[in-house]
Amino acid sequence: MFVNADLLLVLLVMLLSIVSYHLAPIFAATRKYNTKPSFRTNHWVMSLLLGFMFWMTHVTAVFSAGLPVSEKWFSLYLVLSFCLCSMIAIFSIRSGDTENLNTSAYFKTGFGMSAGIVMVDFIGYMVIFSDHLEIKPLLILFALLLSVAFSFSGVRLLLIALQDREMNRSRSIRYRTAGSIIGGIALSGIPYVIMTSVLDFEFAEGGKYVYLLPFLFVFFLNFILTLIPDLYSQTMMYEQTERIHEKEERFRSLFHQSPDAVISTDLEGTITSVNKIAGVMTQLNESELIGLRFLKLIHKEDHQKVLHYFSEIVKGTLIDNDLSLKLKQKNGDNLDILITAVRQVVNNEVVGVYGVIKDITESKKAQTRINYLAYHDELTGLPNRRFFVQKLSEVIAKEKTFAVLSLDFDRFKRLNDLYGYAFGDQVFIKIAERLSAVLPERSFAARLGGDEFSVILLDVSLEEANEHAHDMVHHFRLPMKVRGNDCLVTASIGASHYPTHSTDEELLLKYADIAMYDVKVNGSNSWSIYTPEMNDKMIEKIKIENELRKAIQYKELTVYFQPKFKENLSTIIGAEALVRWNHKELGFIPPSTFIPIAEETGLIFDLERFVIGEVGKHVQQWERKKLSFGRISINISHLHLYQDDLVQTIDDVLSIYNIRASSLELEITETAMMDNELEANMKLSLLRDRGIEISMDDFGTGYSSLSYLQKLNIDRLKIDQSFIKEMEHQNGNEAIVSMIISMARHLNLKVIAEGVETLTQKELLSNLGCLEFQGYLGGRPIPADEFFAEYLASGKAS
Repeated sequence: MFVNADLLLVLLVMLLSIVSYHLAPIFAATRKYNTKPSFRTNHWVMSLLLGFMFWMTHVTAVFSAGLPVSEKWFSLYLVLSFCLCSMIAIFSIRSGDTENLNTSAYFKTGFGMSAGIVMVDFIGYMVIFSDHLEIKPLLILFALLLSVAFSFSGVRLLLIALQDREMNRSRSIRYRTAGSIIGGIALSGIPYVIMTSVLDFEFAEGGKYVYLLPFLFVFFLNFILTLIPDLYSQTMMYEQTERIHEKEERFRSLFHQSPDAVISTDLEGTITSVNKIAGVMTQLNESELIGLRFLKLIHKEDHQKVLHYFSEIVKGTLIDNDLSLKLKQKNGDNLDILITAVRQVVNNEVVGVYGVIKDITESKKAQTRINYLAYHDELTGLPNRRFFVQKLSEVIAKEKTFAVLSLDFDRFKRLNDLYGYAFGDQVFIKIAERLSAVLPERSFAARLGGDEFSVILLDVSLEEANEHAHDMVHHFRLPMKVRGNDCLVTASIGASHYPTHSTDEELLLKYADIAMYDVKVNGSNSWSIYTPEMNDKMIEKIKIENELRKAIQYKELTVYFQPKFKENLSTIIGAEALVRWNHKELGFIPPSTFIPIAEETGLIFDLERFVIGEVGKHVQQWERKKLSFGRISINISHLHLYQDDLVQTIDDVLSIYNIRASSLELEITETAMMDNELEANMKLSLLRDRGIEISMDDFGTGYSSLSYLQKLNIDRLKIDQSFIKEMEHQNGNEAIVSMIISMARHLNLKVIAEGVETLTQKELLSNLGCLEFQGYLGGRPIPADEFFAEYLASGKAS
C-alpha cells in the first residue's frame, strides 16, 4: 500500500487536515462571540465549509493509498462520508459554546469527535474496499485509542484556546497555529491507521510490517499534541495566578490606603478585619477592633437602624446602600458617619458584610450652614426672602389674623455713599438689632434685600398693626451709634392686613409695598396702612411710566424756554429749558408728576438726553441766524450727574449741531453735588473747560457752607424760589437771601433768583445786590417758536 502511495496526495491530505484543524476553532469562536440573529445562516455556511474540508481530507486519503476501489459503491461512499463529515463539523463548531472545561463537556465532545472520525473511515473503507477487507481486532483497538486520544487532545486545545481568546488574543493565535499544524498532521494519519486496521496488505509491496508506520506516526504526533494543551494551560495558569496576586495586592492597597474606614464583619456582626483609618476614626487599635461587635461602635439611638440595615444587606433586598449614623469614639465624642455596605459572597454563599465608613461630620456641619444661609441673611442673621415667603404661606394656612409690614430706610444710601459699603453693612446690622428689639414677641422679621425689610405681626388687628408701625417709626427716629458715629436712619413703613386687605400672600406683600411707597412719596419717615386708593395711585404711576417711555421714544415731549432777565426786565440774558408733556389722552401732565417717576425708573437719563438734544437743535438754528440769546440752561438730575456718559453726551451734541459751548449752562442741585464731591467736581471741571457754565440750583435748601462752596467748580448760585416767595412777609427769608448773595460776592460767583413773581420781590432782590431774575414777573415758559418770536426776533436779548 504505502509503496504505491502517491506522496503528493499524502502531502495534500496533510495540508487539508491542517487547514481543517485551523478553521475549526476559528468558526467555533465566531459562533460563540457573534450573537446577532442574522448570523444563523452564516453558521450553517461555516459548518458546510468545514465539513467539506474534512470530507476532502478523507477522500484524498483514499486516492493517495493507491488501492483499487469498488466502483459500485464509490458514489454511496462519497455521499455518506460528506454527510458524516458535515455532522462532525457542526458538532465541532458547537462545542465552542462550552463555557467551562468541566468533565461532562470534555468527555462528551471528545468521544463525539472520535466517534465521528472513526465512523467516516470504517464505514467508508468497508464499502469501497470490500474486496480487500481483513479485520485486525488488535489494530482496530489501537486505531480507536489513537482516534480517541487525538480527539481529546484536539478538543482540549480548542476549548483552552477559546477561553484564552478573551484574555490574551495574540497568545491564543500562537498556540492555535502550532496546534493546527501538529494536530492537522496527526489528523491526516488517522485515515491511514484505520485503513491499515481493516484491509489486507499481503499484496502490498515494501515489507511485512510496513503497515505499522501510520500507527507510529500518529502515536508520535498525538504525544506532541497532548503536550501543547499542557504547556498552554500552565502558561494560562501562571498568568492567572499573577493576575490574582495583582488583584489581591490592589485590594490590600485599596483596603489599607482608602481615605475612609473599611470594616468587614461576619454574619453575627463581629468585626473580622479593619484598615488603619478605622482605628483612627474610632480611636481604637486593630487588636481592640477585631472580635468587637460593630454595634458597640454605634450610638445607642441608632442600634435599631443598624440591625435592620444589616439584615437587609445580608438578604440582598436593600435598594439604598447608604446609611447615616453616629459613631462613638473612645474619648466619648460622636462622629457623623455614612456607611455603605455590601454583602460578601464566597462560592454563592453569603459569609459576611463589607462596609466603607465615611466621616461626614464636617460636611454635615457645612450642609447645615448651607441650609441656614439658604434661609437667612448672612450679614444680619435675619430670615431672608425665601424664608419670609415660606413663613407667610404657613401663617396664611393657619387662617389667623396678622399684618405684613414693609420697611425701607430713608437715609441709608447717603450714609453708604458717604462712608462706604463696609460702614453700610454695620448700619444694616444695627438696624436688624433695633428691629428685633422693638418688635412684639409674636412677630417674624426678615431682610428681603438691600435696605428692604419686612415683618409679620401675628394675631394683631388692623388698629394694633397701626400702633406697632407707629412705635417702630418712633424708635428709628433715634440716632444709632455705628463705629463711633451717630447715624440717623429713619424708617418708612407700609402695612397690609390679613384678611382685611387680602388672603393672598403676593397681594399682601404688594399692598404693604404700595403703602410704603406712598409714605416715601409723601416725605418718608412715617407709616401708612394700605388703602385701595393707593393701589389706584400705583396703577396710575405705572401707566404714566409706560406712557413716558413711549413719549421719549417717539419724541412726543416738548421743550419750553423760560427767559432770564437783567435788572431792568427788558433784556434777557438767557433762558432755562423746561420739558413739558401734553399727552394726547391724559392731557397736560405736570413735570412734578412725571419727573420723579422718571428718576425712580431710570427713564431720567433718556429724558435728559432728549432735552439736551432738543436744546442743541434750537441753539443751532438761532446761532445760524446770528441771534443773541445768552446761555440756555439745562437741568441735570443728581442721578445723571454720576453717569459715565454725561460729558460724552454733551460733547456729542456740541459736535452734531456745531454749536458753541458758551451757549450752554447746566443746572445741578446742591444735594446732588454733595453726594460725591470728588467725582462731581471732576466732571464739572471737564464741562467748564469746554466753556459751559455751571449753576447750583435750589441753593439754600441744603447744607452748604462757605468753605464747602470754595471747593466746587461752579459759576453761579441760583436762589431757591421758596425763599423768594416769602421775602415780602418774613424778614428771616430776606436775611437768608442777603447772606447767599454775600457768599456769592465773596466767592466771585454770579447769583440769580428764581420764582420772582412781583415787582416788590424784584426791588428787594435788587437792593440786596441780586441783578439777575427768573420768574413769572419776566415771563412764563413758552415753546421754542414763541420764545423766538417774542424775545429773539424782537432783539430783547443782550
